[in-house]
Amino acid sequence: MQFLADIVKSMSIKGYVNIDDLYTKSEAGIIEIIKTCDDEYLKESFQKFQDAFHVWKSDEPKDDRYCISVKAKRRYVIPLVKTEDGAKRINAISKEAHADIEKYFTEKEPKYFGFDFQFKPYEK
Repeated sequence: MQFLADIVKSMSIKGYVNIDDLYTKSEAGIIEIIKTCDDEYLKESFQKFQDAFHVWKSDEPKDDRYCISVKAKRRYVIPLVKTEDGAKRINAISKEAHADIEKYFTEKEPKYFGFDFQFKPYEK
């Protein structure tokens, strides 16, 4: 999502879109403006984003890639399972599920995410 925000901000700075466009045009309409604008850098960067099939992760930022720092919220649900003794949490009846849930809580998330291409948003 941050990449899309950076592209739209850059489009706004260069005058290709304005605040009214963001409220009146559809997503497809905004994407068409991005893909047909006169700025080759923005068009090519958006095309690379569309063609991306891998999200890069690291604990250190890389200068040669589009890279953002992310502090993701950990969300989880421990499902209830129907047993002969009534409903129980899956981690209480399955060692494998218990181990997977514990692993989820102890794994360190990488600090940086991005794509394997460089993009620097325009600034005012």
